[in-house]
Amino acid sequence: MTTLPIASVVIFLAFTLHGTSSCSCVPMDEPITFCSPDFGIQGTVTKIEGNLTLFEDLVYSVRVLEVYHDSSDAIQVSTTIDITTPGHTCGIHFLSEGLTYLISGVTNSGSYAINNCQSVVMPYNDIRDLSNVGIPCSESPTTTTTPTTIPSSPTTSPTSLTTTATNTMAPTSRCLCDEEPTFCSSSFAIKGTVVNILGNRSLNEDLQYNVRVQEVYRNSTQAIRVNEILEIQTPASLCGIGSLKTGSSYLISGGSTSSFSIDICTSVVQEVNDVGEASVDIDLPCSASVSTITSFVIIVSVLLSVVFHW
Repeated sequence: MTTLPIASVVIFLAFTLHGTSSCSCVPMDEPITFCSPDFGIQGTVTKIEGNLTLFEDLVYSVRVLEVYHDSSDAIQVSTTIDITTPGHTCGIHFLSEGLTYLISGVTNSGSYAINNCQSVVMPYNDIRDLSNVGIPCSESPTTTTTPTTIPSSPTTSPTSLTTTATNTMAPTSRCLCDEEPTFCSSSFAIKGTVVNILGNRSLNEDLQYNVRVQEVYRNSTQAIRVNEILEIQTPASLCGIGSLKTGSSYLISGGSTSSFSIDICTSVVQEVNDVGEASVDIDLPCSASVSTITSFVIIVSVLLSVVFHW
């Protein structure tokens, strides 16, 4: 009878058990939400280390774009943190380099970890994904803002003063806008296809979208022609719109002073489907602006004067 080497049997059993086992989590009183673990961020994966086929833990290097909550007060925007996930079935293994995710997980002695029992991880595409997971998170005692009046009671402990000073230095991690923009209120509004993207947001660089124009709905300052390539800038800051993809078509509105630009506060950007329709209602065509109506009236007046002169 032929016998298999012991090492082969061990490897076979290991792969069999790894493939058939499932992740078992301790029952919780309430389901895990994005805001319930120790930290919650938006970030772009810049590097992945580890080998799942050898049952190694994976280490995701993540460039932090936003911080929604952090019990340690140690995570800073624009820094890179290492997030570990186990190599077994409770690990989260679907993250890819170059893509942006909403990531919440646990901290332990200054390190960060995610797993299927204590974390919520999902791809980030646009600002609507934030409300889907309950962002903004309610403030915890470690993230409360400094009061507008300083307590004058002599009984205030040194510990309270230290905590207040730390919270005062905490960075703002959200884009704050005065009002919600509408598609037709911006300086320009088009439908176009992204043909190229320049810049690296994970390195905190501004992005430039090169967009081939398919339709022009509004154009108040600069001339825009169908089929031309429009260079549209967006900042690397929290207010930038970094979710557009090469080859996809979008309805895009934004500002146009010396150049065309988009951001969360002044723009509406909506991907269109295969039949050219947006997934949300946008009133099109945009009503003519006062300057457009004035120009039209002047042209008509000139034409009428010429006709009557003849």
